[in-house]
Formats: sequence, structure tokens, C-alpha cells
Amino acid sequence: MPVVTDVEQLRRLSRSRPPAVPGRRVRLEVPELDARDRARWEARLSRWAGSCGCKSGAAFLLAWVLLWAAAVVTGRLGLSMTTPVVFAAGCLLASLVGKVLGLVVGRVALRLSVWRLIRTMGRADGAPGTGRPTV
Repeated sequence: MPVVTDVEQLRRLSRSRPPAVPGRRVRLEVPELDARDRARWEARLSRWAGSCGCKSGAAFLLAWVLLWAAAVVTGRLGLSMTTPVVFAAGCLLASLVGKVLGLVVGRVALRLSVWRLIRTMGRADGAPGTGRPTV
């Protein structure tokens, strides 16, 4: 579990390529946040730091299977010897696209969350917002 105690560690968290492990927790130990805000930010950062793309990969696969089943049931798909190959290739492609998309979305969301947290910490510290930090 990564423990973040300052802004530089937050920036490192957003730039690093930590292994995406579902259930990975990020713990904040920063004085600028009260306990309620800290818990809220920890939950948000943990969600995105642990984003592995599995759910979106599964969702894309399910969508492909449902579309395929609908095409078969409605008779819009001509059955031939290549039909199972196309189905399997579609399953693989749908899963891969969903996984990659989930990883990208998780990475972008983590960076945006870190950026927002740094801005929030700057305001809580009494310092004026310094604009968009480099994350």
C-alpha cells in the first residue's frame, strides 16, 4: 500500500506505472486534509490506482457475445465453416480493446484526480492556486 505524505509523492504516483492490482489501496498522510476529505480522496485514488481494465474488457466481451447472439437469432449471420473463427477472433479483439480502453481511462482518471487533489491541498494550505501542476 503506497503511503503519500507530500505533493511530490502524489506526482510520482500519477507518473509511475505501478502494477494495476484490483484492491490496491493508497493511503494519504497529509496535514492539509481533514479525516473525511482524506477518506474520500483515498477511495478515489485507490480506485484509479488499482484500475486494471478487467471490467471494461469483460463488458466489451459481453457486448460482442450479445451482438453475435442477436445476429444468429435474427438470421442476419450466415453460418459457415469460418463462423466459429470469426466469433473467437471477435471475442479476443473485444476483450483486448476493452482492456486497453479501461487501462487508459484509469490512467487519465488517476492523473486528473492527483491534479485536483494537489489544487485542493494548495487551497487548504492557504496558498493561492498555482494553476495546473505538472503531473
